[in-house]
Amino acid sequence: MAIKFTSVKVVPRFDQSPTGGFDVYWTVNAGGSAPTFQVSIADTESGPWTQLLQTRTSDNFLLNAGAQKINLGSGLTWFKIGAYIGSSLSAESLPADARNGMDRRIYLQYREILRRWKLTFDKTPMLPGFLFRRKFYGSKCTQCTDEILATPASSSCQVCFGTGIVGGYHTPISMRGDWSAQTAPRVVNKISKEPAGPQQVHVAKIKIFGVPDAKSEDLWVDFGTKVIHRIEEVIPEQWGGSVVTQTIVVSKLPPHHPAYKLTIPSSP
Repeated sequence: MAIKFTSVKVVPRFDQSPTGGFDVYWTVNAGGSAPTFQVSIADTESGPWTQLLQTRTSDNFLLNAGAQKINLGSGLTWFKIGAYIGSSLSAESLPADARNGMDRRIYLQYREILRRWKLTFDKTPMLPGFLFRRKFYGSKCTQCTDEILATPASSSCQVCFGTGIVGGYHTPISMRGDWSAQTAPRVVNKISKEPAGPQQVHVAKIKIFGVPDAKSEDLWVDFGTKVIHRIEEVIPEQWGGSVVTQTIVVSKLPPHHPAYKLTIPSSP
């Protein structure tokens, strides 16, 4: 299957980076291929292009990409993603500008709305957590994939964690969540020696920043309790067609779920 990029999204950052910086996210159809990606940056749509990564990434995002630019002018910043199989370039995305194609006035309004939400999130007593984005491309799991249906045959597989793709999830992204809208208590998982069986499903709602965009079947890890939740639904709040905040509806995974074998960062 040929690799094909389906979208590239550039989002402004609001941290203390001297250049402001951008986060870049992309989606790709890669089937069973396991590509790595190079992100390039330029002042014009036609280049010349400067590669940002010394080591290509297997994730589908690059955080604080714009802060890495060197000796570029003050024009509009453009990004382009290259997909590699081994050392060979397999596919390239179309160039994407930092405004995501928006008119400058509309973009500045969108950027200001994001900035205000970021300030609100920083000033609100939210709880740290991690978003684990599910993989939809990569090497197929040979431990549990059904050879006939080509789908994962076990939700308890510790190689793909029930996703069918080796590793299961991309590198976790640190975020903060507002649990004030939750419908179930935020509690620590208790390890039980009883056989696994039907259990009460704990459902909660957590409001998070609009980017990166969460999807159903992604995971949310509460850093304080280390409890892992599966995202069942995402309710976005949009401005001008762009997401500024999102409420994730999550269900708590039982303590015997293989997702608890994922490596959780030691600090948010």
